[in-house]
This record gives sequence, C-alpha cells and structure tokens, in this order.
Amino acid sequence: MRASDADRDAAASLLGAGCAEGMLSVDTLELRLERLLVARSREELQALVADVSRPSFSERARRALERWRTRASDAVVVALPAEGDADLVLGRSSRCDVVMADPSVSRRHLEIRPTPAGGWYAVDLGSTNGTWLLGRRTARAAVSPGDELVLGHAVVRFER
Repeated sequence: MRASDADRDAAASLLGAGCAEGMLSVDTLELRLERLLVARSREELQALVADVSRPSFSERARRALERWRTRASDAVVVALPAEGDADLVLGRSSRCDVVMADPSVSRRHLEIRPTPAGGWYAVDLGSTNGTWLLGRRTARAAVSPGDELVLGHAVVRFER
C-alpha cells in the first residue's frame, strides 16, 4: 500500500525518538530520513523503523535491572577528584587517568569535572558507544559518590 504523509510523519517521529534514546546515530538518522522521503510503500517505511520499535517500559526496566545485577560486581571503582584537582579522564588510551581495557569504551570516553560547589559532572567526550545513566544515554550528568555510569558495556562506580 502506498505510504501517506501521516505514515511518513509517524516513521520520522519513531526515528527521531530512536536517535534521542541512543538507538541510532545522527548519521544513521539522516540517512534513514532521506530514504523515508523517497519510500513508496508502508512496507519500506516499516523496514526503516523496524529496529527502533519500542519495547514497553516494564520490559526496558526489567532488562536494565538484569544488566545492572550482572555488571555491578564487575564495576570499575573510580575515586572522584577533590575540589581544585584537575579533571579526570576515563578511557582505553594509556594517556587517560583511568585506563579501562573494555573494547566498548572509547580511547577518551568520559571526563569527570569537579564543580566550584563541591560536586562533579561526568561529560561524555563524543564516545562511540555512549555513556549511560539509569538506562538512558547521556552527554552530561551530575555524579556523586555511589553513583554508577555505564561506559559502552563497562560499569563505573564512583567513590569519594
């Protein structure tokens, strides 16, 4: 059946949500939106969004909890920098302050920056596999002792 404008709008919304949740890169989103504009049938549109269809919230929560339980024991423990200390860089490169061997971690993956108020920010440095907090991809997050972030597939737990 021929694709309507409403079908295209719905597919574009799904692709945008998939990109926002980290399921698609921006480059992949752009390519798929170009294909969306020239798609002639609903089947072509369905093929473009097949991998970003959303499981229910309870299913996503169950999967996240299961991943957390299996990874928590393997967490890399990182001491947060003291106020006035230099930023702390985590990644696979030997030049990082915290070197991680996991291949899903980028060479320069994450930077921990102390704030003047005594807190810390974790800033993703454009990593390929992303930085995840509570099952959601994040570019920047406030962190405290006891918090855990997932870098690619590696869990990092912060301590004071």
